[in-house]
Amino acid sequence: MSGVNPDEQARSSQDFDAGPDGGTDAAPTFSICVPHYNRTRHLLVALQSLAAQTYRDFELCISDDCSTDGRGEQLRRALRASRFAVRYRLQPRNLRYDGNLRSAIGLSRGRFCMLMGNDDCLNGPEALATIRRALETYRSPSAVITDFADWRSRLPARRVLETRALGGGPAAALAGFRNASFVSGVVLAGDQARALATERWDGSEMYQVYLLCRIVSAGGALLQISEPLVLKDIVVEGEHVDSYVDEPRLDPCPIVLRDKPLARLPALAGASIVEGARLRGASLRRCHFAVARQLYIYTFAYWLIEYRRIQSRAYALGVAVALSPSRACRDLELGAAGRAAIWTWFLAVVCAAMLMPLQLFSRFREALYRRAKSNRVAGR
Repeated sequence: MSGVNPDEQARSSQDFDAGPDGGTDAAPTFSICVPHYNRTRHLLVALQSLAAQTYRDFELCISDDCSTDGRGEQLRRALRASRFAVRYRLQPRNLRYDGNLRSAIGLSRGRFCMLMGNDDCLNGPEALATIRRALETYRSPSAVITDFADWRSRLPARRVLETRALGGGPAAALAGFRNASFVSGVVLAGDQARALATERWDGSEMYQVYLLCRIVSAGGALLQISEPLVLKDIVVEGEHVDSYVDEPRLDPCPIVLRDKPLARLPALAGASIVEGARLRGASLRRCHFAVARQLYIYTFAYWLIEYRRIQSRAYALGVAVALSPSRACRDLELGAAGRAAIWTWFLAVVCAAMLMPLQLFSRFREALYRRAKSNRVAGR
């Protein structure tokens, strides 16, 4: 035992497998993979949605990233008493989101890994049964994205506009990668998700996008389900969940670079699709151009105005600096004409976002959010 950190040894001793019969070696259809950090009361609510499922061939895989909310033992008792199979790991050190999600997937044994945030839950007892039927109907695709709804309002986000199979290959990956930025409701072929484990994109907060892009661009079929089978942002009385909208308003606010995870999305998606499909030459440049085009036409505008709304024009300009093509797209091969087009879109969006009346934005905010999430471009 010499050289073993006592704290790490104590943490690893709390890892366990549990279930109605003490766990089983049989591989289930679904592994519900949850990267957990604090928000334990929210996760306890989410467990109720799992217990209510009519389709029972699943396991829950939780990777706890050194939670500090003081409710670890409460969670472990609830998991041991659950009526479904559980695999739990308490990390010896903080991995942050990407590493923690990878760890949760690494615990899994299922044919499919369904990724879930720890403050989201399944929407109704038929959620897993609905996904299972869709897998059978569409001949077991390698990736699935479901729609989700808000916990309070039950209004669907409409990140998926219609149930349809997109097939596999780079065009399908380009059509779906932005939809995977919200992790809950993303379902991936288990063997492939586990085999593609890498630390390369740690810090991006977009590990699920990497997995989806690699799996689908390599030929795995992508299925989109328009039913909102996930509820986002569980509300627990007396509990507060940190959000970007709660950041203190800066006044005065200098115009300085405001780095955001979105700035890493073009490089991650571009590299993952190219590597999965083994693209070269003109095909590679077309792929990179499509990734950048989607960022600036569909996603960038919404978030720029949103940060202006909750902070200020100066803060939003700092976000624009972080997301400028010279930074966000520096690893993409666009060619001279492509880079000029991207810069043109970028500057046009910045001008529009700085000039749009916030009252007008508030009126159309939900519609713009759905546009930011939708896959209308379908890789074109």
